[in-house]
Amino acid sequence: MSGALTALLALIVVGGANPDAPVTATVAGDPACARLLEQTRFLEEPEWIDHAVRPRETLWQIGVRYGVTREALVEWNELEGVRARVRSGNRLKVLTDRVPPPRERITYTAEPGDDWGEVAIRHRVNLDDLRAWNWKKTGSLEPGMTLAIWIDPGAPRTVHCRRGEPPPPLEFRKDAVSRGYPSGGRLIRGILVPLSPLWKRGKKDEMWASSHTLATMIEAFTRLRVDSGYDGEVFVGTVSRRKGGNPGRTNRTAPASTSTFVCRCCRPSRSRPTRPPRPSTGRPSGS
Repeated sequence: MSGALTALLALIVVGGANPDAPVTATVAGDPACARLLEQTRFLEEPEWIDHAVRPRETLWQIGVRYGVTREALVEWNELEGVRARVRSGNRLKVLTDRVPPPRERITYTAEPGDDWGEVAIRHRVNLDDLRAWNWKKTGSLEPGMTLAIWIDPGAPRTVHCRRGEPPPPLEFRKDAVSRGYPSGGRLIRGILVPLSPLWKRGKKDEMWASSHTLATMIEAFTRLRVDSGYDGEVFVGTVSRRKGGNPGRTNRTAPASTSTFVCRCCRPSRSRPTRPPRPSTGRPSGS
């Protein structure tokens, strides 16, 4: 399996999937998620809140935090469309059913062997942001150097920390295998990817897989649905032809496991007003 599908499954599954093992979600609890759930106010009905923009925070990031789109933020706050930008200290009106804790500034002291990229990854922040927050510091990091970092207490699962319901188990044969190198493989006793609440699938003649590939898909998407609580749509466009071959070509000697994967993720729609109401007495609650 290669391409975007391999990349996605590698991100979700740690280690290889065993077709003979039971397919379950086994990811350990995420402390960041626990903290987010403890400090987030979940509302019975959507309410208008007031969000204070933090340094280098973008409209897209703000939308992810509150489960709304960038376009909605632009419209609610009468910003300048596709080119809209926000600055630290700006206030935005947001209609949401949850109020997560705000980003917070911490100070990190560099340790021997640290570099900029490693520190950014460790704190789950963008490297460009890290350098911008510390623009007076240039060159390599030296032990003892202090860095300002704006972190999200709920990272990396600001959107869906609550666990989802486990899907029904999927039974499948364990004798489907792929043979050969990526430059010329084939699929033996291939399995048609079954219909499942985990995903929507593409054309049947392009949805054949080995037992290992199918086990990995089930494991990965079960973890996505259960551990992260994601309930949007996932679309698997193509995997392989029945006897192997890239679905995008007519050459049947192409690798059996070459995949084109399309993930179409849609947030469940919800009816919301298009503009914030006129302010009444008092201020909206802060984030």
